[in-house]
Amino acid sequence: IKEFSALHSLEENYEKEKSDFELINQEERTVVIKKAKLEHEFTILARDIRLIEKELAEKEKIAGKIIYLKNLNEWLSENLSLFIADIEKVVMLTVYNEFNSLFEKWFSILAENLSARLDENFSPIIGQAGYEIDYEHLSGGERTAAALAYRLSLNHVINSMMSKLKTSDLLILDEPTDGFSQQQLEKIRDILNELKLK
Repeated sequence: IKEFSALHSLEENYEKEKSDFELINQEERTVVIKKAKLEHEFTILARDIRLIEKELAEKEKIAGKIIYLKNLNEWLSENLSLFIADIEKVVMLTVYNEFNSLFEKWFSILAENLSARLDENFSPIIGQAGYEIDYEHLSGGERTAAALAYRLSLNHVINSMMSKLKTSDLLILDEPTDGFSQQQLEKIRDILNELKLK
């Protein structure tokens, strides 16, 4: 009986251990399945994180461009008009200086004892002995000299600025020497030779 009892006890232990083993085995399979699911979810999340990081990097790049463009727009709004105004002043000053220099030079050749210059609006101012003379008080030859010197100077400045003009070596004048003396007629030849027109 003792042997039977021991055998029965062993059998009960075996069945209990077998049941425990199957339970542990079942739990292990459940854990393995959960682990596989978690690994799959981890793979998906890792892929999603990479996509989000890539999208975030692109958005940061776009945000950087937006900031750059915003700053550029602000700079242009604040400074471009001032910059353009400065360029216009420099260009106009260059044009004025060349125009005024030619006008003074050619008028002094055509009209002795008189001086001429341009004001800031490019209007001619005629003077004699330090005093300004009204245009209406000039003789016919002096008026013609002022008009011709002005137009020749203007023509020369425009042609020097606009190098693509195809008529830069052509000058058409309609009675340009009206009221000129013989001496002024000779001087006009010198000016026309200086212009080197065909």
